Amino acid sequence: MSLTLKTSKSIAYNTLGKIVAVSTNLAIFPYLMSKVDKELYGISVIVLTFSGWLGILDIGVGSAVMKYVSEFNAGKKYDKLEKIFNTSLSFYTAIGVVIGFLLLILSFIYHKIFNVNPDYIIQGKQLIYISALAAFFKWPLIPFYSAICGLNRFDIVNKVDILSNITRLVLVYLVFMFTSSFVFYVLISQVFLVLYQISYIFILKKKFSHIKINMFYFDKETFRFIMKFSSYIFIGLLCGIFIFQTDNFLIGIYISAGGVTVYYAASRIQEAIRSVNGLLGAPFIAAFSELQGREEYEKQNRYLFKYTKLETALFIPIVLIMFVYSKQFIVNWLGEDFLSAVPVLKILLLWWFFNGMMLMLQTLIISKGQTDVFLYPNIINAVSNLILSIILVRYLGITGVAIGTTVPMVITTCFLIKSILNRLQLSFSDYWQKSIAPNILYYFIVLFLAVAGVNVFNVRNVFLTIFIMGAIYITACLLYFRFFMDKDDKLLVQYILNIKNRA
Repeated sequence: MSLTLKTSKSIAYNTLGKIVAVSTNLAIFPYLMSKVDKELYGISVIVLTFSGWLGILDIGVGSAVMKYVSEFNAGKKYDKLEKIFNTSLSFYTAIGVVIGFLLLILSFIYHKIFNVNPDYIIQGKQLIYISALAAFFKWPLIPFYSAICGLNRFDIVNKVDILSNITRLVLVYLVFMFTSSFVFYVLISQVFLVLYQISYIFILKKKFSHIKINMFYFDKETFRFIMKFSSYIFIGLLCGIFIFQTDNFLIGIYISAGGVTVYYAASRIQEAIRSVNGLLGAPFIAAFSELQGREEYEKQNRYLFKYTKLETALFIPIVLIMFVYSKQFIVNWLGEDFLSAVPVLKILLLWWFFNGMMLMLQTLIISKGQTDVFLYPNIINAVSNLILSIILVRYLGITGVAIGTTVPMVITTCFLIKSILNRLQLSFSDYWQKSIAPNILYYFIVLFLAVAGVNVFNVRNVFLTIFIMGAIYITACLLYFRFFMDKDDKLLVQYILNIKNRA
């Protein structure tokens, strides 16, 4: 199977997986809001946020596993591949134990740190116990997931994710038919999530039958080799946690757990946008790493220009449409009580107009192992975000937190684009002319369609809103396919749409 076909297959399944995931979250969240008090749900968000903070212990090893499995498999260096995988497996097993115990410690003190309703303290502790137990099982499974991604088999991981999301959707309705316990729902959904992730063990054994899997193998030299790549990924991960996870803590401390829920509603949509942006990210890290292993550097640059143009044409319209429809969508989705989430969402979306241009640059530089380029921008971004958010939350509430998050990200993203281009020895003007400028007129067409749609169709139903937004997006994509794409771009789209016939 050619690299183009393999990558297009990954993109197709990634797209299907994200559609199911986003649809599931859109369906579950308003249903939970009708069954669960905002204060209790806010506590669950705080628990998730703390678990996200503990995610820094990953130190970027998962990304290294994906990169080197792809690179060493392409170069047929199976001995190195085995050492990378088994060293990471023992590392993640230890980290799962550490995180489980840290979460247990949190259960004794969390209500003393955050502004929590005393009626929900016990249930909050139960939620933390569930997260702690899940950590013991989920963390050792990460290398199996990363290795399958490194093989560019996103069809496999997305099939598992789709089944997991559908199960979660069924569970939320079944559980609340027989009980009103939010804690029980979280417990049963975590049990099924772990069971689905265990399937990665059997899948990888089948794909790598010649590789011996050893949970207790740890090679110091191999770990040092991993850290040369992952240390900068780790710093980026740490800064990302400051940027995306600190907000909930600040709101919980300075406002209330209910305020966390309102902000979380906007951030969930922003997170859905973020996951859509990553549709091409992981498959192209694997693809670029495979080309790196073959030393086909000129082909990497051709991929960069070609797929940046296509990726931004697919992604930026989603941001534009959601920006225009933010008020109608949130009100129809969650009701007037969440109206204060609208300006938060609009502010958070601003960054994605800039970050959308950087995805392919980011994946290419990661595949080359030059992750140090992210070091200072990420640190500056995280520190600026924290300081601005602490200052503005006192005066502007949750809107101030959104401003404090977005402004530093916009500035550092622009700086990063320039820095990565310098590393790749590419000029910004060349990058702009080949990747961004050809789509400018198209973006104005999308904006016109969105503004016209929101003014003409003032609907009061979230499903109709989604239908209209989707119709605008599909119309825009068809216009792009017809008038803006060249023959090679159209061929890739045909690969994706006819993937079953070509696989």
